[in-house]
Amino acid sequence: MPKPKGVRPIKTRWVYKLKNPNNSTQINNVIFKARFVAKGFEQLYGLKYIETFANVVNQIAWKILFALAILNSGFIYKIDMVSAFVQGEIDSYIYLEQPEGFQNPESPDHVLKLNKALYGLKQSARIWYLTL
Repeated sequence: MPKPKGVRPIKTRWVYKLKNPNNSTQINNVIFKARFVAKGFEQLYGLKYIETFANVVNQIAWKILFALAILNSGFIYKIDMVSAFVQGEIDSYIYLEQPEGFQNPESPDHVLKLNKALYGLKQSARIWYLTL
């Protein structure tokens, strides 16, 4: 979309990771993965975001949870959400610069408007917590 007046879009970057399945040493078994992230450290409090969230649990709370599960013959399940942060709907307008390698030459001044949270944003953890 065209960049709104007075908006300073957040810069982005690509984060690359090499995945080697089965700990193979062969070059042809290497898998390349890329993640598109926002440079959230550029966000200004009160202007780009209001609240953040860090889910922190004391070690004693975990011990109590495990003890209660054992006493009541309960089960504790663990899940790993691979793309957790990108599932939450954002509650504000966030604009990003066009990513490197995907700039539109016909409209270089256009920006991306986010509909969902993105890795790197200050409020991504809070949005995921509210979604969960």
